[in-house]
Amino acid sequence: MYKRAYFNVFAVAEKNGKFLLGKKLPNDNHPANIGGEWTLPGGKLEPGETPEQGLMREMKEELGAEIKIKGLLAVNTNRVVFRGERGVGILLWYYASLDGEPKASGDLEELKWVGRDKIIESIGPNFRSFLPAELWELFS
Repeated sequence: MYKRAYFNVFAVAEKNGKFLLGKKLPNDNHPANIGGEWTLPGGKLEPGETPEQGLMREMKEELGAEIKIKGLLAVNTNRVVFRGERGVGILLWYYASLDGEPKASGDLEELKWVGRDKIIESIGPNFRSFLPAELWELFS
């Protein structure tokens, strides 16, 4: 039995055939142990937010940029243990484009654009384990 559900949203942002990755700060206290890893930008929903509102807020916090959400790519779940409690993460993956040039901020220390053929190997192993089948297909 799970004690809690965590809702998370992520942007699959593409520009000129490349996809945006952000490197998490090494001391990030994330329940999924992704500190220091390259990930797709995103984060946890706050109470009262719709997934789209949360994704737009996260992109402003992490990238300092506005996004245009083009559609929902996938939804999946994963199990987490956070502060000793078992929980389930519900992950929503959106296809998006950015307005302006992003800059790393919030819990990201660096950004990079990666080609489709290099993205899976560029994403950190813990974060990679959360990717749904739809993203593996998109990136292969």
